Amino acid sequence: MTHRVISRAEWGARERAGFDSAGQAWELFLHHSVTIAPDLVWVDANGDGVDDDEQAAMRTIERIGQERFGGGFPYGFGIPPSGRIYEGTGPLRQGAHTYGHNLSGAAIVLIGDYSTRAPTMAQQAAVAWLVAHGYAQGWWSAQRLTGGHRDATPPDQATACPGDAAEFAIPAINDRIARADFYVGADLTAAHYGGLMQINVPKEFGPDGKVNAGQRFRLIAVPMSRAHNLIVAAGGAPVKVQTIFNWAESNGTGGNVAQEVAVSSFRAKPFPIPRGTGNCTIYFTSTEDFVMTLDPQ
Repeated sequence: MTHRVISRAEWGARERAGFDSAGQAWELFLHHSVTIAPDLVWVDANGDGVDDDEQAAMRTIERIGQERFGGGFPYGFGIPPSGRIYEGTGPLRQGAHTYGHNLSGAAIVLIGDYSTRAPTMAQQAAVAWLVAHGYAQGWWSAQRLTGGHRDATPPDQATACPGDAAEFAIPAINDRIARADFYVGADLTAAHYGGLMQINVPKEFGPDGKVNAGQRFRLIAVPMSRAHNLIVAAGGAPVKVQTIFNWAESNGTGGNVAQEVAVSSFRAKPFPIPRGTGNCTIYFTSTEDFVMTLDPQ
């Protein structure tokens, strides 16, 4: 499943997006809505490109949030059983989700009741993707779920949220994030061959989705448990590559590396990525398609 965030405009948000702008969150909490979960049958009767049940579920949560707190949908993002991701308040906005942590924390809500029923694998994969994506976008500095709602509340505000089954799934979701190794930006095509990941980069690829030959763009790696080689294989035109690493090893050491290299036409060159890389920004410029392969060492 290719993940993306379905915007407020797409699902038809009717209330304000939280209360105010907020800085980068450093905590990330999982919730459940305890509302009726949409089914998995796709129905789009009005042809707006959004599942009708999921749209209704988002509006129900928005209405409840508005009535209780006055800020519309109270969570940053909502994820139904299908694994589709909906924008709630959106990033860098103050919501009303986690007592005492609404400015320092961001919130992802699983739509439904997960007291006894585990989140679907699609939901868990979507949460993992969203955590990595939000970290890459600078929405939060947390690189994993901090915990469930219950883990952030004082005794006088005790809650069962996000439900026992969802709370139990948090370590598996965080493990999925850690094992993902590489966040592939935009909608690049990535294929796995054993331990390898091959990423096809068309010349049309760019941050604005338009055809801009020679445009500079980037991918961002999320924390890795092992070293990798990023192998760039140029096509009919050279590829200019600039990598910027910023990592921290488990023993506290680390540093920054910047390098700029041109890969000649129809040639390939490896770029080593150290184990424990916390943030790896890679800039490419090319006027032709080329291929990258991520090879774990």
